Amino acid sequence: MVMFLVHAARLEQVVEKTTIEKKINEFNSVLMVLTMEHMISSQRKELIKYHHTNPFPLIMSRYTVTNYFGEVEGKLSLGEKGGWYYDLSENTVIYLTIDGEIVSYRMVHTHAGNDAEQAAMVNKDELGLLTLEKLLGEN
Repeated sequence: MVMFLVHAARLEQVVEKTTIEKKINEFNSVLMVLTMEHMISSQRKELIKYHHTNPFPLIMSRYTVTNYFGEVEGKLSLGEKGGWYYDLSENTVIYLTIDGEIVSYRMVHTHAGNDAEQAAMVNKDELGLLTLEKLLGEN
């Protein structure tokens, strides 16, 4: 019986991680559509302003996210498990798993650098996409 419970707990973790990746892919699909709409309307220069910002207002303009719990200041402010947060102090999208593990992503403009100074220097006529990227060193 104990082995069954251990196996069930591990299976639950695998399912949750798969679900997280599926959601990130869905979020990135929404961001891709928004990117294409900006390109079609000749507003692709506007996309750079979303680099390292909270993607949920953009995503939720087109897609329902039932477990987004809002903006927080630091990972210590996280509350309910099994949901999405946006950490204002680190400009990261966070998923807090049911086991309390933190998985982090950041919204980037693919032609912007890692910081605001590099982003400001980008040739804004270049084709760049908005995407959520998993942070290195994260699970």
